[in-house]
Amino acid sequence: KDKIRVNAVEPGYVVTPLTQSNVDKNFDQLVSAIPMKRLSVPEDLVPTYLYLASEEMSSYVTGEVLRVTGGKLATQNPHYSYREQGATY
Repeated sequence: KDKIRVNAVEPGYVVTPLTQSNVDKNFDQLVSAIPMKRLSVPEDLVPTYLYLASEEMSSYVTGEVLRVTGGKLATQNPHYSYREQGATY
């Protein structure tokens, strides 16, 4: 009746001014866990938000979480942590 759709975007690790120092310290380890072999930037998320905001493209999409992770979750064993003891990333 009200045509309210509820969706979410779940970003992977995004390089921003807030995360930059961690990226500088842990770049190789962070990238090694992502099949696309790069970290995302905020601009990588924009098309996903535009898709969800478009009535024409996503009018029948609701109750979904769109993951924008570079494939990280597709290859990650949910029962294994790649973090080392004391890691800060």
